[in-house]
Formats: sequence, structure tokens, C-alpha cells
Amino acid sequence: MDACLFGKQMLFTVHDKEYKHVVWKRYKDQVLLEAPRVQSLSKTIIPQNQDPDINHEILGVFPVMDSATSRTVYIDVSELFLNSSLARPSSIGTTVMVIKTYVENAKFLDNEMIVKVRRLLAKGKTQYFDTVHFSLFLLPKPMISREFDHRMGFFAEDENSFINHFPRHAKACIARWRLEKPNSNKVISKPIQPITFYFGKEVPEKWKPYIRAGIMEWAPAFEAAGFLDALQVRELAEEDGGWLAHSLHYSLIRFPYKEDVRHFSSNHGSTVKKVTDLRSGEILKADILIGSSYEDIMDNYFVRCAPMDPRAWQYPFPNDLMGELIQSIVAHETGHALGIKDANFGEYTYPFDKMRDKDWLEAMGHTPSIMGYARQNNIVQPEDSIPPYLLIPKVGPTDIYQIQWGYGNMEKNSLEDLVRLQDSVPWYRYNLNLFEVLGPGSGNEVVDNDDPVASAELGLRNIKKVIELLPMVTQNEKDNALLERLYDKSLRFWNQEMEQVLTLVGGYTIQYKSGRQQGPVYNPIPRKQQIKALEFLIRNAFKAPSWLSHPEYSQRIRYSSGDETLLKYQIKLLKRVSSLLRLGRIEQMERSGKPYNGLLKSIVSTLREGMFKDFDKIQSLDFRTLDLQRAYISTLLEGVEQHKYNLESNNSNNESPYSSYIQSVFLSELKILKLNLERGLKSMENEIVRTHMQYCLELLESVP
Repeated sequence: MDACLFGKQMLFTVHDKEYKHVVWKRYKDQVLLEAPRVQSLSKTIIPQNQDPDINHEILGVFPVMDSATSRTVYIDVSELFLNSSLARPSSIGTTVMVIKTYVENAKFLDNEMIVKVRRLLAKGKTQYFDTVHFSLFLLPKPMISREFDHRMGFFAEDENSFINHFPRHAKACIARWRLEKPNSNKVISKPIQPITFYFGKEVPEKWKPYIRAGIMEWAPAFEAAGFLDALQVRELAEEDGGWLAHSLHYSLIRFPYKEDVRHFSSNHGSTVKKVTDLRSGEILKADILIGSSYEDIMDNYFVRCAPMDPRAWQYPFPNDLMGELIQSIVAHETGHALGIKDANFGEYTYPFDKMRDKDWLEAMGHTPSIMGYARQNNIVQPEDSIPPYLLIPKVGPTDIYQIQWGYGNMEKNSLEDLVRLQDSVPWYRYNLNLFEVLGPGSGNEVVDNDDPVASAELGLRNIKKVIELLPMVTQNEKDNALLERLYDKSLRFWNQEMEQVLTLVGGYTIQYKSGRQQGPVYNPIPRKQQIKALEFLIRNAFKAPSWLSHPEYSQRIRYSSGDETLLKYQIKLLKRVSSLLRLGRIEQMERSGKPYNGLLKSIVSTLREGMFKDFDKIQSLDFRTLDLQRAYISTLLEGVEQHKYNLESNNSNNESPYSSYIQSVFLSELKILKLNLERGLKSMENEIVRTHMQYCLELLESVP
């Protein structure tokens, strides 16, 4: 080791697993490898392992060998690579057999050493080899950083930090690439070093044009930020022995898809593996892993868009359609590689009446960002004659806006001005989908616009068409597995449509703000829209049509009511209407003023009236209604019978999260229901319904 490397900032990386900032230090006749706390340019310290008490972690202590000179030190670092805690096996219960693990080879590149280690792993009685690549990388001088802003959708430099998961200000740098102009005074120019991605050896040739196109969708965003030709996609050099793929100088497009492995071909997703200089937020390497299964890609598109795209009637899909869908996935993952989070970008802002407008879709897309999860445009109708390529999400105006803020050469005041465009352009806003869905701008899996109810009405039309298409699409299959799978996924998508409507009930719109910005961060959805959404659910979710619940081919795929997927979704929706989080938000809305007075009572009453409509006049009920009515009673009883404060015990399990006010509303509704059941029972002649009513009254026995 050259003595000039002592004290220099480096990265010690285990490819695909972990990396640490490290420093080599000479101490008497030993050399230490330390992982110190990182001093960020944001004027804060990033602790090791999220532990503020650790000043530095010792990764290795190596005796200096006798042949050392004043300029060169010789040490044996084999133990660092053979028994590194950073390279723990991913599989639980797997151990490294160190005695049979060895360094296979090493490669020196510019400011980087890569070490290839062959390990023997043991899991139970099975032993097998795997390969791990380590690297030591000499870090460059820190680039100019950009301050983290919770109102924008960029990761902080430390991707594992809680900063990335809460909408709060924090001292941090955003994660971004080093894009610098030869002449900073030029408005637009080529960067000194473009962001370059390389095709891995395993990427199929047929998908390369689509993958390239997905990455290059971001080129206009960088042009808006002042950079021409900021992105490049290249082939990896031939005959490199696999070293470049593990170098921090190269970002790869990888294809870890196990299409031919039994039971594992549909068990993957796509992601990005990044290595970042924590001092400044500079992204050094970002590998794009395309692991989404063909099955999921096809199924998700089919249940949304098959009525508008006859190409989807052929299983497997033709290459042109699959390529377009892979392109969209790559565009999304490229956003992560550029530093942007998964989040909800500009949702519940696009006009509903533009979702079937070809000119709008050409210019703006059906969703403002590729970084959300709105998926394909499923509310276009076949008669609209919208070209299928406009059904698939692409990089949109909000993505361009994010890149302008993250990469544009601007002063702090100009950056703030750009953020404040969110005051007038609602689709520039973003919000994090936290531990609860706060409103229609935080939903996933369906087209996002300003009228979820109208969207769901159109969506239901297409789901009906999809279910009717299934026998024709699957007629050449050797069994009914595809028919069953697509029907089940149609039910799941139906549930997602209903979930999006439900976000209106107790929902808010969200605009993150600084202390200087006026107005609320959370604005309640208007009362009428909340009631309208609930009434839609009562008509369409809790009273499902026969084409959905019992299609003509149901006896080909179902033989027992015990496998009632639709009912499970319905009960889950019912419970979510009256969930603690939703009703707590409604209670808070009531405290905000007159428009929302009594909203909680209205919501719960509307639900009761819908679930038990004309109950005393009906002489027969289907089994789903019986189960849903019992689920309604059980849900409210659970809320009433728990006590929020148990003064005789400190055990938190004796506390109900429902407030006394919510419990009072529940009890009031149960009393009304009990009275109605007692009245209806007197005139009920149908034995099954009568027994059901008696059972419900037994459940309500504790209600005064």
C-alpha cells in the first residue's frame, strides 16, 4: 500500500450488498481500516449504523510486514475479504465456510481495486459456492451539493435514513449525479461527464431498443435543466472478464430474470442498486435491475387495457407490446437511478375530462409522473379510439420539473421560486404514501385524476369487458390456470378501483409547505364528495354485480364458496370504511369548522342505511349480504366494547384507539340497528333471513 493513501477518503463496497466510507490509518506497526462518521456538506454528521455513539468502526487491524519502506507498506488483508461482516449471506440460516473460502483474483482500475472472492456457503446439509466482489475506491473531491427539501421528491444522500420516509425538513444533501458544464455561464451545454448506463451481458437483444428508449425518455428533462446529451446508453466492453460490471465507474442495466426456473419466473421485481458519496450526495454508480416477471407485466396490462388493445388478446404478448411495457418500467427505475423516490406525484390533480382526450394525452400523459404507481390508463373506452401507446405511462411534466430543481444550475432563491410553482401548478406537488393513505392523491394502481368516482364508473365498464374477454383469450390453453389467474387479478384490480374511491372518505389533499408558506398542508375533501364516494361504494362494492361475482365460466375455476375472493375484498373494504385512521381523520375534520359538523355521524349512518336498506321488506338475502351485515355489526361492536382508558391497568393492550366520540357514534348506530331488527323480525317470513336477524340480535345483546 502506498503511504500517500493513509487518511484518504475511500469507499469499501460489497457489490449488491453494502458500502462504507473508510480511511486507512497507520498506528505504530499496524494499519487500521476505519469506517468513520461521515461529515456531510449539509453541515451535519451521518453516524455509522445509525448509532450516534460510534465515532468510527474498526473493520480490520493488519500488522505491517517486515518488507515495509517509508513510502510503501505491505499488509495481508485476506481476512478483510474472506470473513467480512459486510458480505453476510442474504439467505437466513446460511453460513460462510471460511476455511474453504478464497480470493480468486483482483483487478486494478483507475483509483479502484476490485477483489473477487469465491465462498463456500452452507445451509442445512447443502453446501454451494457463490462469488462476491469487493472494491476499494478512492473518492474524488466532493462535488457541489444541493440541500434536501422535503417538498421535492429526491432521496437524501443516505438512502437508509428515516429522512426519506417522512415529510419533514432535515439537514441533508440530495442524491444526484455530478453534472457539470465546461462553462457554467452557458444556459445549455453538454456536461463534462454524462450519466452513462451500460447493457449487462445478460440483457436480451430484443429488449435493448426499448430499454434504451426508457432511459432516454429523461433526456428532455435534462435539457430543461440546461444539459444536452446528459444521458448515454452503451454496450459494455467485450472480454473484460466481468470486472467492469462490478466497478464503481460503470452503471449497468442488468436482467436478473429467472424465466426458465420452475416456480421462480414470477417472483421478482425491478429495482435500482445505488452507491452514493454520503459527503455530497453524489451518485457514483446506479445499476438498473429489470426483474419484473413477464407474467405480472402481461397480467397487469391485460386487466386494465385489453378492451382497448387487441394485441393483449394474445398470450404471451407480442414483442412490440412487451417492449413498450418494459420501456415504461425502465423509465420508472431510471428515475430512481437519477435520485428520485417512489411517491405520489401530482395525483388527484389532472382533469377527469382530459383522460380520454388524445391531444392532452400526447402532451401531458394520463399521469403527470412516471414515478408514481398509476399504471396504465384503464378508463379510456374502446370507442374513444385512443392509440394504445398513449395508455402506457411515460416521463411526464412533473418528472421534468423535479429534474430541473435537482440538476439545474441555480441559486438558492431560484430553487425556492421553482418549489413555489407548486402553489399554482398542483401536479408539481408530491406526497409520501406513509403508513396510511391520506386521500385520493396518495392512492396507487389506478388512474389518478380529480374525479375518482367517475373514473371508477368507467373502470368498471372495462373490467366487465375484460371478464367477458377471458374465455376467448384463454381458449387455446391446455388447462384453466390462465383463466383463473386473470379472473383473480381482475377481482384484485376491481378492489383497487374501489379502494381509490374509498380514499375520498376521510381524505385530504396534501401540499407540503415551509414555515413561510401560507395555508394548510392538509385540506379535507369536500363533504359532498365524501358522501358521494361512500354511496358509490354501497351501490358498487357491497352489492357486486353477477358478471363480477359469478361469470358464466365460474364452474371451470370454482367449486366451493370457501374460496370466495370477492367477499374477502368486500369485507376488507367494509372494515376500512370504519377504520380507526379514517374515522380519526373525519373527527379531526369536524373540529375544523361548520362544513364538516356531524360528518362522522353522517358517514356511519349512511353506511348502516346502505348495508341494511329496506331490511324489513326483503324476504331473501344472498350469502354475501349476510356476511357483510355480520361484519358490519362485529366491526362496530369491537369499537364500542373496548375502553380507551382502563384506569385499573397500565397495559396498553387494554386501550382502544377509538376516541370516546367515535365510540358514541358507533353505539348510537348499533342502537338504531337493533331497534330496526326487532321491528323487522316480527314480519319476516323467510326462515333463513329470520334466523340471520335473530343471530344479529344476539350479537347486539350487549347494546342497551
